[in-house]
Amino acid sequence: MKKFLSLILCLGLMGLTAACGGSSEPDPESVPAPEIVDTETIRADPFAAYFDLSGLRQETLDGAIQEVNLDTTVGGITVQLLQTLSDGQNFYAAFDVNWPEGSDPSAEVVEASLTAMMAGYYGEVTGSVADNTGSYIAAFYNCCVPQGADLSLIVSAGGQELTLSWTGDNVCQMQPVTLQDSEGTEVGFGNLTPFSLQFIIYDSYIGGIGHGDTIQLLDETGEPLPETWAISGDVSATFLEFFVPMELGTVKTLQVGPYTAHF
Repeated sequence: MKKFLSLILCLGLMGLTAACGGSSEPDPESVPAPEIVDTETIRADPFAAYFDLSGLRQETLDGAIQEVNLDTTVGGITVQLLQTLSDGQNFYAAFDVNWPEGSDPSAEVVEASLTAMMAGYYGEVTGSVADNTGSYIAAFYNCCVPQGADLSLIVSAGGQELTLSWTGDNVCQMQPVTLQDSEGTEVGFGNLTPFSLQFIIYDSYIGGIGHGDTIQLLDETGEPLPETWAISGDVSATFLEFFVPMELGTVKTLQVGPYTAHF
């Protein structure tokens, strides 16, 4: 699935400590559309209901996921922030909303935003409702949150605005990407994490890729890994791709049309 976004990339030697400013509100067609299962499953293991995490080691998950467990109540509505997950390029928050008895949560619209490093981000919220409780995951794309950042999640529900603040403690592996042409000239750069790929092609080289080319991640034998993205439509210089999470050691090569990065 091809996704072109207007990005502010967390790139270069700064890795996870890079700070991305500005608001980000991606095209709904350019981001993943996960299936959210029943509320009890989400509560038991929020991000396993959102991602297929079977390809990741527990050590990787322990770093990427932070147990937060904060709650606040305003106007009879309670929001409990359960966990967050960050890969240094995108940020996810799992939270519950509890409505008073007699409410109809299924008729409510729940929205979420995040402030980090004095920047604001709008979340794409998906969830499931059972009785008076809704369980949700908010996805914030192009949201670079370094470890130790002061964070605030603002949830709008039932006409109320509820804010929870904490210090981020997510740490995720990140592999710098240097794309080169066949002569070894650098044509772009970016980052690869166990959850996503983000990179830029320099303007003077963007003409080297186009409709019909593909973006592929290859294993050590040169075989494509499951995800392949076709380049179509107007080619942008910036790319954000999502895939089934996997350990970085699985990926040995990134191929973008005629351009290559080796790990």
